[in-house]
Amino acid sequence: NLHPFDIYASPISGGSYVIYFSKIKRDKTIALKKAEIEEADLGVDEFKSWVRFASKVENHRIDLKNILVSLKENGKSIIAYGASARSSTLLNYCNISTESIDLIVDQSHYKHGLFSPGTKIPIKSPSEGLNHNPDVILLLAWNFKDEIIHQLKYNWNWSGDLILPLPGSPKIIKI
Repeated sequence: NLHPFDIYASPISGGSYVIYFSKIKRDKTIALKKAEIEEADLGVDEFKSWVRFASKVENHRIDLKNILVSLKENGKSIIAYGASARSSTLLNYCNISTESIDLIVDQSHYKHGLFSPGTKIPIKSPSEGLNHNPDVILLLAWNFKDEIIHQLKYNWNWSGDLILPLPGSPKIIKI
């Protein structure tokens, strides 16, 4: 028995909506009306749209796995950066484990010595992980890309291939 009445776009997590609800019906703001029209135009309320979305997600998984397999077959050492709930979702959905990724680095000392849920990939500090001098880093904290690239280049003096799994199709950039 809640009624939406307002919305705004937030940059959190790569883009999301914050929606306001009320127990009593209130007039919808122009922003909410506009968002509802945009969603209708996108077909968010249509089953076929979700089937297309599922297909895109599956293709994304295949593309990311293929990148990792190809790099490993070419003898590249790969670590990941960012041990978040978001990263656990991606790793588990894509069935990425220690066969592809040696370890995950994260700045939070609370996570060091633990393992990524479901994948059993060890989590280390950036200094410990980057001491392995990886050829490639899978950026699991893609929403902090610019900040992490800066740290890798200037704090850790690391250069190499960085896999950006999102947004969009997975891609490799050189840093």
